[in-house]
Amino acid sequence: MSFLTFDRVDITQTGQAERGTMEVLPLSKGKRQNKIVLGDASGTLTALGMRKGEESRGLVFRNALSSEPITSLTLGSAKGQEDKIFVASGTTVRGINKKGKEFFKFSTNLTEPISHIHVDHTNIWASGTSVSNHYVDGQDASFFKSDERISDVRVAPVVLEREKNQILACKDRFIRVVQGGELYYEAAVPGAASALSVCLGNDEARRQMGSGSGSGSGSADARVPPGSIRNQSQKTPPNQQHAGRREVLFGTEQGSVGQLFLDGESVVRGWVIDSRKGGVTAIHAECDLTGDGVNDVVVGRDDGSLEVYSFDENGDPTLSGAVDLREQIQTIKHGRVTTPFPEIIAHTFSGKVLAFKPGLDSTTADGFAMGETLDDAQLGVRRFKDNQRADALTAEIDKLEQEVHDARAAYKKRSGSLIAADGACAILARLKLSSTSATHTLTLEAPRAIESVAVFADVEVDLLDEYGGGDLGVTGDTTKHDTSNATTAGKDAADDASAAIVSRTPLPAATAAGGAAATALAVYRLPSDTQNRFEIEIRCVEGRAGVIHACVVPLQHPKTCVEVVKEIKPLCLHRRRREASFEDGVSGSGRPGDTNGDAGDVLGDDRAVNVLTVTGGFSLEDAHQWTFECLDEVPSNCPSAVPVGGLFADSDESARSAFGDVKDRGGGYVFSYDFENVLLNTRLVVKGKEGELRFCCDGVTPLALVKEFIGRSATKANLQIRFIFDADQTTPSKFAKLTHHLIENAMTLVDQESLVLGLRELKMQEPEIDNFLSPEWRGVLLNADAIVKQAAARRGRLEYLKGVVKDFFVDWHKFRGENVKHVMGDIDDVFDEYSLEAMTMTLER
Repeated sequence: MSFLTFDRVDITQTGQAERGTMEVLPLSKGKRQNKIVLGDASGTLTALGMRKGEESRGLVFRNALSSEPITSLTLGSAKGQEDKIFVASGTTVRGINKKGKEFFKFSTNLTEPISHIHVDHTNIWASGTSVSNHYVDGQDASFFKSDERISDVRVAPVVLEREKNQILACKDRFIRVVQGGELYYEAAVPGAASALSVCLGNDEARRQMGSGSGSGSGSADARVPPGSIRNQSQKTPPNQQHAGRREVLFGTEQGSVGQLFLDGESVVRGWVIDSRKGGVTAIHAECDLTGDGVNDVVVGRDDGSLEVYSFDENGDPTLSGAVDLREQIQTIKHGRVTTPFPEIIAHTFSGKVLAFKPGLDSTTADGFAMGETLDDAQLGVRRFKDNQRADALTAEIDKLEQEVHDARAAYKKRSGSLIAADGACAILARLKLSSTSATHTLTLEAPRAIESVAVFADVEVDLLDEYGGGDLGVTGDTTKHDTSNATTAGKDAADDASAAIVSRTPLPAATAAGGAAATALAVYRLPSDTQNRFEIEIRCVEGRAGVIHACVVPLQHPKTCVEVVKEIKPLCLHRRRREASFEDGVSGSGRPGDTNGDAGDVLGDDRAVNVLTVTGGFSLEDAHQWTFECLDEVPSNCPSAVPVGGLFADSDESARSAFGDVKDRGGGYVFSYDFENVLLNTRLVVKGKEGELRFCCDGVTPLALVKEFIGRSATKANLQIRFIFDADQTTPSKFAKLTHHLIENAMTLVDQESLVLGLRELKMQEPEIDNFLSPEWRGVLLNADAIVKQAAARRGRLEYLKGVVKDFFVDWHKFRGENVKHVMGDIDDVFDEYSLEAMTMTLER
């Protein structure tokens, strides 16, 4: 399949935008282009359209509805409501007609801001981060409280054809279906669910094909003019065997995108796209951008990636187009806003509204080689109009800059000697663990350009700014950051990256918030006035818990500072295993698996199994809270011990095997999680119930850290607990094998870097030295730049691994009641003359 290209058009700029605050209005009678309606954090609702193609924007209306941010915006789904706009701000829902007049206002009884609304006639579904309500005629009809944070919500018929259900994406790796205020069933997904999309067009097309009532053209899309080539080229959608089920697409914070088919009796899994890119923030699957007659899937991510997936003849998704927006994508829609041809509309965190017209060529009227080929005269007219529009935009920018300058001067004159102040802007902050480098990436994104960032921590960490820009391959004292106004699709990020000016404070003089001593403190000043995104790589050591503070100063007047705090947990290099939560649906899903099996089968793969069991008079909530405070990706709320009915009935063996046996929760462990260490690839399985908490691991350092943390927490809570440790005597030899290739690679890189320095000096003195070198050394000299670049990115890795081995050595013998700190020099001797045999013998002493 050919790879799509995109023509980008910047439509407008709103204030900072929340997710789900953009809609495309249906086509008005006799019109060929859609209008769009937008909400922002200032509480302003804006509707606009494009006139005369791309030449001018037409403002339909702009209303300041409230001082609270607009957090959700949708169109009515009932017949006759398609052009009615419903807006949520705070706990209030308003109805606005297409002229901008308010015709409806309803104050809900929710105690948290509404993050998603759905309106169908007199039915309103309003959801927050933990609760979801259904109102009928302004009265409470049902209420559901989720055990874990709700990231996204969709409303569609699942259980019964004529009754809508709430479909919730939750951070504890579950998609939940709610029926009448009760949990009907839940399905495990391979990560913290973050976005949902219901494929209404595909469902309708499959239904019509199954009933023989049509050619599979799907439901009519008000944004596509009747008789267009799009509607004439429709073909049978994939997965026809699932006719009658509801197709739901989900995205996760880990970057995966997947497909589920839901009905009242079962859940069927479809395809899954694994990705190491950013987390999914938006999915749209109601448009055919490739022109093959089947709706494509458009995915927006928190790193700014916009991806289009089409389907092959087997119904499997294939990446057919991508563009990088350099900032988090909040909402994706489709329509014909800037041209009479299909395009993607994206709304970003900073408020940019962008249109992308996809096409395989630029010489035809529609971009898909389906329209008339443009001749030289038509191409000349197009270039003339482009230049004319560029001149108009330049004049508009100059005018706006002058207005801003005049406003600032007037403000300064009025303020006199008073100190100007402004409210803090919202900052998107993410701290993600990289599975490839075993480091954390702190990403900070502001709705406007960033002037400087101060990073400090009260825990021992390495700020890896001196290692360059990570993926960008920038060396020297630089840090990776993106620009938000990139105009070229797919442009390499290194083209726009400029060095950040770094200022480090000596550690003895560094003091963190509250007077506590800081172990790392650095200030980064961004010289560009267009960069609203900043990333820095951080190396953490397991067992050293604390917090990282980042103070962000946006480039604005008056100056403000926003503090971001991120927690580093004791077992910070562990992440949830995908296989456990999605494929097995047992251990990693938070549901208990077979608790009667042999402990030796827990980890599998011929791994050593060390078991630490904690018993005592603690509650189920205490056990889960300790697990939550030790490890990332654990739900903040303890799972319910009450069995769930519906999908997991006794007769449904396939569902039980797919999602875990939840029938007997009371007699066994109530929760179970499966983790892996991204550096050493060791596994850690956690199971808990009231009075007992069990940790199984093929290493010992995680168990030592858990024991120390739980012991300290239990002492503070005045709880009596007991630790039982069951050791596997093969652990030292298997640990040596696990670390062998990591140590060898680190040593080889250090040796090659030393060789490069010497060989380069010899090359300067003897240009013909290549003729006298061995093939191995010629290869080192030939790849000198790559070796230096890789060594810079991994400098300090060998010392880090040496510390990991020493921790294992101490912890293993501590569990055996031996103190080996006086012989730690033996580990240093092994690293001086390294071999696997010597390492094994030293660890087993």
